[in-house]
Amino acid sequence: MRDVRATYTRGVTCQRFLAAPLASLAIAAAWQAPPEPAVAVPAARRAERVAVLPIQGPIDGITVRSLERRLERARADGVDAVVLELDTPGGEVSALLDICRLVKNDMPPNTVAWVRPSAYSAGAIIALAAREIVVTPDAAFGASAPIAAIPLLGIVELPATERAKLESPLLSEVIDSARRNHWDERLAQAFVALGVELWLLEDVRTGERVIVDRTEYRAIFGQDPPDLMTSAGVPVTADRKPVRPFFSDLFPVSPRERPERAMSPESQKALIEFEQSLPPARSMLGAADRDRLRLVTQIDAADRLLTVRAGEALGYGLAREVIPDDESLRAFFGASTVRRYDESWSEGLVRFLVSLPVRLILIGVMVICFLVELAVPGFGVFGITSLACLVVLIGAPALVGLAQWWQLALVGVGVLLVVLELLVFPGTIVIGLLGAALVLVGIAGSFVQSELNTAAGQRELVVAIGGTIGAVTLSAIVGGTILRKLGGPRLLRRAILSAEVGGAGSGVAAAVDVGVLPPAELPPVGARGVSYTALRPAGRGEFDGRLYDVRCLEGFLERGRPIRVVRASSAELEVESDAG
Repeated sequence: MRDVRATYTRGVTCQRFLAAPLASLAIAAAWQAPPEPAVAVPAARRAERVAVLPIQGPIDGITVRSLERRLERARADGVDAVVLELDTPGGEVSALLDICRLVKNDMPPNTVAWVRPSAYSAGAIIALAAREIVVTPDAAFGASAPIAAIPLLGIVELPATERAKLESPLLSEVIDSARRNHWDERLAQAFVALGVELWLLEDVRTGERVIVDRTEYRAIFGQDPPDLMTSAGVPVTADRKPVRPFFSDLFPVSPRERPERAMSPESQKALIEFEQSLPPARSMLGAADRDRLRLVTQIDAADRLLTVRAGEALGYGLAREVIPDDESLRAFFGASTVRRYDESWSEGLVRFLVSLPVRLILIGVMVICFLVELAVPGFGVFGITSLACLVVLIGAPALVGLAQWWQLALVGVGVLLVVLELLVFPGTIVIGLLGAALVLVGIAGSFVQSELNTAAGQRELVVAIGGTIGAVTLSAIVGGTILRKLGGPRLLRRAILSAEVGGAGSGVAAAVDVGVLPPAELPPVGARGVSYTALRPAGRGEFDGRLYDVRCLEGFLERGRPIRVVRASSAELEVESDAG
C-alpha cells in the first residue's frame, strides 16, 4: 500500500488518466485470493450470526456506555455482523462522535445502520458512519445541523462563529464517512450545513447519475439551475440507478461492496487510510457533457437541511435495501440467526435518574430534608433521606462514567467539611457553608457531559449552575415554610430515630419540647445533668429526671457524660462537659 501511495504522489499531475489503473492495482493487491463467482449475498456482507443493537430515544453518554457493553456481549457470543437499529431524534454532539468512533474502530467491518423508522440529527450521522444503510418503508433521516438548547428556554440561536465551531467536527465526520463508503461528499455535507445546493443529473445513455452543485450545473448548461423545491417537497426518486459520487474516479465501485472474497480487516484498514489521503477525484463536468445529461430533480436548497425518505435514500445511493422486519434482515445477510441486544433496565433507570428534571427534584428534596434535620436533634429519617438523595445525584452519573474525578472529589470534601461543622467545630458557620458550596458545585459539575474547553461544555456548565442555584434557593424557601407551618421541632420529633432514647414504653421520662416551654421552666444556667444520648453535637440531656433537647458546644460527647447548662433559650439548651 505504501508503494501505491508513492506512485500516486509521483503521478498526481496525470491523475485523471492514471488514477483508476493505480487504484485497481491497489485493490488487487489487497486481496489474497482470486475472486469467486458472484453470489446472491456479497461476501463482504454475508454473516452467520447478526447482532441487532437498538439505539432509541435521545443519544447521550449513557447510550455510548450501553453500546460498548452490548458490543462486548455480542463479541463474546461470536457475532460476525452488527446492525444499529436507529429510532432517535438526535442527541449530544460528544456522544455522537464517540459512537461514530466506536462504529469505525471497534465494531466489525460488516456494520449496517437500519433506520427504523427515523434517524434525525445525530442519528443520521451515525447511520452514515456504518458500511451500509438499510431502511424501513416509512423511514426518514437527516437534518443534522448542531443546535443549542437551554432547559425551560428551548432552542437558542447560535452566533455564526460558534455555529462554525460546532459544525466543523460534524462536517469532518460525515466527509470521512462518505469517503469510506463511497457516497457523494456534498450530499453528506447537506445533512449538516445550510447553504448547500444540489441537483441530480442522469446520463441519458448509461443511466448513471451524478450530483452537482450550482457552479457545476452552470458550467454544464450555461445557465442557473431551476428551483424545484416547493411546499410539496422534492419528488421521490425510488428507482435505484447508479449514482456516481464526487469521490469516484479512483474507485468506481467500493471494494468493500464487491461480490467477491471479503478483505481482511488489516487490508481494509490500509485501503481506508489510502482513500482518506486522496483529494476528491471525480472529474468536473462541463459544456462537453451537456448533450448526454438531463436534470432529474433538485436534492437540496440553500435554506434547508437535507432530509430524505426511504425512496429518496434509495434513489440517491445512500440506502441499500428496504428491510421491513427481522426476517428480511436475516435474508439480507444470509444469516442463520439474528439476535437482539437491548438496553438493560438499569441503564434505563440511570437515564431517568440523570435527567435534568429528576436531578433538580432530588436537589430540592436533599436541601429541604437537610434543613429539617438541622432543626431536630439526633440523626433521623430526614438526614437519611438527604444523604440518599446526594448518593443518587452523584452516584448515578458515576455508574455510567458521566461523573469525573474532580466532581466526586468536590462532593467528598464538601461532605467532610459539613460533618466537621456539625461535630467538631459547631457554630463556626464558615466551614459548613464552604462544605455545602463544594457539594453543590460538584453536583452541578456532574450535569456537564462535554469537555469544559468546548462551547457545548461551557453552556452545559452555565445551565447546571443556574439550575442548581435555582433549585437550592426554592428548596430553602420551601423548607423554611415547612418548619414555620409545623411549629418547629415539636411535630417533627416523631421522625427521629428512637433507638438511642429507648423508644416508646421504655420507662424513660417523657421528653420535654423546649420550643414550647417558657424560660422559667428550663433548667437554669449552671444546672448539671447527664447526656442521655450521644451529643453529635445535638441530642438529649437529662436534668432532674426530665429530658431536654440540647446542643454540645464542644462537639461530640458520649452518652452518660456529665454536662452543664451554659445558655438556655426557647430554641435549645447549650451545654458543655462537666467532667471537672
